Amino acid sequence: MPVSIKNSKLRVLFIATLIGVIIIQIHFLALSNEKLRTVFGDSIVVTGTVASDPQLTRERVSGSKYYKPRTSFLMRLQSVAHGNLETKFRLPVRVILDETSRVRIHAGMEISLSGRLSETKEQRVSAIFYGRAESIQIVDEPALMQSLEKVRIALREAATKL
Repeated sequence: MPVSIKNSKLRVLFIATLIGVIIIQIHFLALSNEKLRTVFGDSIVVTGTVASDPQLTRERVSGSKYYKPRTSFLMRLQSVAHGNLETKFRLPVRVILDETSRVRIHAGMEISLSGRLSETKEQRVSAIFYGRAESIQIVDEPALMQSLEKVRIALREAATKL
C-alpha cells in the first residue's frame, strides 16, 4: 500500500508541474508581440480599452537623465493602424503620455490615440506605447461607466485629502 501512495503523490506532483508549465507557456504566448515588432518606432494610431486609471508618475533622475512626470495607464490593445493598413490585436500595453495634464479617461473607455510603440521589460504587457494626450479620441464609453465616473472622482478626491 505505501508504494501506491508514493506513486500517486508523484503523479499529482507531476501533473501539477505540467499544468503550471502549460499555464506559463500560454501566458508568454498571449504576451507575444512578434507582429507588433514590425511597427516599433513608427508613428501609428492605436485603438483599445483603458484597463486602469491613469496615474501621474513622479519626476526622477536616473544617471545623467532627468525624467519629467508622465501619465501612465494600462490598455487592452484592439487594433493598430499604420499607414493604410489596420491590424487587429488583443494584447495588453502600457500607455505613457508625456503631458502631465489630468487626462479625462478612465477604466472601461475605448479610446484611440497616436504615438509610437516600443519594447518593454515589464512582464504584464507586450509593449509600451508613448502617446500624445492631444490625440486622444473617445471611441466608446459604456453608459454604466459614465454614471460611475462621478463616484470615482469623488472617491479619488476624498482619498487625496486623507
